[in-house]
Amino acid sequence: MFEPDIEENSSGGLTVRNVLKGWINDFFFIAKMITRLDTTQQSDFLLEIRSCFEVRECLALINANLDKVETECADFKKQFDVYSYLWQQNPQQQFEKFLDENEPKDAGNPGE
Repeated sequence: MFEPDIEENSSGGLTVRNVLKGWINDFFFIAKMITRLDTTQQSDFLLEIRSCFEVRECLALINANLDKVETECADFKKQFDVYSYLWQQNPQQQFEKFLDENEPKDAGNPGE
């Protein structure tokens, strides 16, 4: 219905949620690419970033807002469900069906 779709899909296609997940993963990738100068057991900052309370809070807010957007979009779409035949059916076939069923009364008598 929406272009791009709002909800996540398993195919990894272009959806709002998948784009945001990609951006977030890119930030985590940056944390993984930065090499630590100290000599602890891990060689990057990914663990610190993933366990940071502020980061986790932001991720929760992003997901909560995406859930809200999905719900509001679904509610908005419901008002147009009565007209769903307009985008679910082939318009050319429906037009031809309409013409067949609604032939003008004077169509059979062209000279009258």
